[in-house]
Amino acid sequence: MSIIEEKKMQLKLSGKIAKELIAKGIKDIKPLTRETIHMMTKDTCGDYILSLPVVLEKEYEKYEKRNGDCKTWNMFHTLVSFDFEYTKRTSAR
Repeated sequence: MSIIEEKKMQLKLSGKIAKELIAKGIKDIKPLTRETIHMMTKDTCGDYILSLPVVLEKEYEKYEKRNGDCKTWNMFHTLVSFDFEYTKRTSAR
């Protein structure tokens, strides 16, 4: 899968996960671990979340430069967080 295809897939999947978490009554995803989110959204995302490596924040910039893409849990969590907050705000209107 190309980087562009991967990003498109991640964007779709992050939105689905955000909606699923909101539907389950989650108010904040910051304290949730990768494993918890995986267990709550396993039907939506399969094992995709668990396949993403976790990179320490201080190493993230080096990792990104070295690997040329952002296929990490860190980046995907950022996408899910954004979609989560956006969906919460737009559905509350």
